[in-house]
Amino acid sequence: MKKADRLNQELIYLSYRNSFNLNELTTKFQISERTALRDIAELEEMGLPLYSEVGRNGGYKISQEKLWVPIKFNLEEINAIFFALKSMDLVSTTPFKKSFSSIYQKLLKSLPVNYQKQIKQMQNIVKYRREPSVDDAQNLTLLLQAATQNFAVTCQNTQAKQKQTLQIANIFYQNGLWYTEAFDLKRKTYRIYKCNKLKQLKLASDKQTKKIAELNQIRTAYFNNFRTIEFRCLLSEHGKNAALRDLYPSMKVETHHNIHYLIGHYNPQELDYMIQYLIKLGSDVQIIEPESLKKAYLKELKKIITTY
Repeated sequence: MKKADRLNQELIYLSYRNSFNLNELTTKFQISERTALRDIAELEEMGLPLYSEVGRNGGYKISQEKLWVPIKFNLEEINAIFFALKSMDLVSTTPFKKSFSSIYQKLLKSLPVNYQKQIKQMQNIVKYRREPSVDDAQNLTLLLQAATQNFAVTCQNTQAKQKQTLQIANIFYQNGLWYTEAFDLKRKTYRIYKCNKLKQLKLASDKQTKKIAELNQIRTAYFNNFRTIEFRCLLSEHGKNAALRDLYPSMKVETHHNIHYLIGHYNPQELDYMIQYLIKLGSDVQIIEPESLKKAYLKELKKIITTY
């Protein structure tokens, strides 16, 4: 491991600790005591707030006053950061108030001129395709705050035409839409909601919410119990790639002996959705089971044929 990479790894390792001794560093990073002592000196120069303790059980203490310590990146890592920023900038709406383009410009200007030129060259070569946003959701920042602080939110669900008090588990972006998984605290139900259908959102910090561990258990039970019908489909190589680009939490792609399968579970209420999803895969998918899904799929295909 290169010295710069090792120092970065040591910074990350020590950032989660209040104290350490020389033997821990030599064992963890497979270095000599002399090298460990040099690394400790350099880490201190970089800003790591530590001090040594004398005595039989002496070692090093890290100050509880946490400081921002500069991390060194190589060009490949810098390229990866800018690639991620450029990709996120193509999403029309995000939970963050600051635009990724402004962050991009700030980081770019902080680099040496020769690095800036290489980054710009990479950006000119690597092209990005925008995934069109079907409908922008304007409440993502509040949903993110509710999820991270474990607060409830009150809202008007325009899709179900009802008021709800929700505990937000997570938010995710797929196929041009933002979704949230949430637990309805009044109705005691767990569901996936389209964020753009939740209006008049307000934080309800006075409402009692579930502990995170309990919420995760409710989530697991939802996916295990709500979607009870198992399905299995055969995929071509092209079908495998197409499915992987558009997988939902209840689906997964598996490969056995170079044969690809799309497997998962669905609820009877989601039958129409499942048919439309499989039709998008065209001739690259073949339904193995259940028979009810196969019959409904063939019925829909016949309906499509009659339009020509």
